Amino acid sequence: MQSHTKKELGVHPFLFPMPVLMIATYGEDGKVDVMNMAWGGICAENMVLMNLDEKHKTAANLKYKKAFTLSVADIPHIEEADFFGIASGNTMPDKFERSGLTAVKSAKVDAPIIQEFPLTLECKVVEIKNAVFGFYVVGEIVGVLADEAVLNEKGKVEPSKLNAFIFDQFQNAYYAIGEKDNVPYNISGNMMIGVTVKNKQITTGSDPLYVVSANEGIFKKAPATLNMPVHKAYAKIAGVPAGAKVMFAFDDDNTEITGIENINSSDATADDNGAYYNLNGQHVGKPQHGVYIHNGKKIIIK
Repeated sequence: MQSHTKKELGVHPFLFPMPVLMIATYGEDGKVDVMNMAWGGICAENMVLMNLDEKHKTAANLKYKKAFTLSVADIPHIEEADFFGIASGNTMPDKFERSGLTAVKSAKVDAPIIQEFPLTLECKVVEIKNAVFGFYVVGEIVGVLADEAVLNEKGKVEPSKLNAFIFDQFQNAYYAIGEKDNVPYNISGNMMIGVTVKNKQITTGSDPLYVVSANEGIFKKAPATLNMPVHKAYAKIAGVPAGAKVMFAFDDDNTEITGIENINSSDATADDNGAYYNLNGQHVGKPQHGVYIHNGKKIIIK
């Protein structure tokens, strides 16, 4: 039975996941300012609540304009989003221009819409309160804009297309949001079987199972009973005679001894013909830079 011994970590804002929100405002001079924040979210059907430091340029803009947009940044613009959280509009007047992103004025509120971010909430300020624990801003959502590329056939936002990421309060890092859970992948000739929703106890039958060793990075034969963690995968090979040895060959049909194929991240995103797995056997919905297993080959995505 798994141990549940607890360790005291002190007082920290340790909730997970945390959103990565892009607040965009206009200053008195008409300049665009964007701030990266995690302490905020939906507080009612058409309301958002944010908590930030009153010293931020964004706080002054909110007081003056009484309007803002709240956007979800995506993985292709994670560097720009992180920059908005590091640079200060108080000391860097051309902060937005340096990001290389573009903005247009909202038709509903006096605030900018950042063109490159796929999902934007247009909001007007309904309440501002400077309390002991922060500068609170309550906004009313008056409109929502989304890139057509992130919508499904029903016209709703598809999270897997949004390509968003979340903030890790524990280690001050970002995590990409994965695909919808419990979705079967019907890929012809694929021997990898993914575990979704929750951990699964697997009993080896007549066909042997193989998993990637996290310590060694190689496939090993699984024991008779295997407790497979969620979001990982194992290989099942049919028709292997008892006592036979199995060899996994990662061949990209060339003479390179590494057997590794180089492709661009854009090619990987456009390729829907096979699943991608990292070297721990975990399925990766939208692979970025790194080494992956794809269609029985080991590839490097640049």
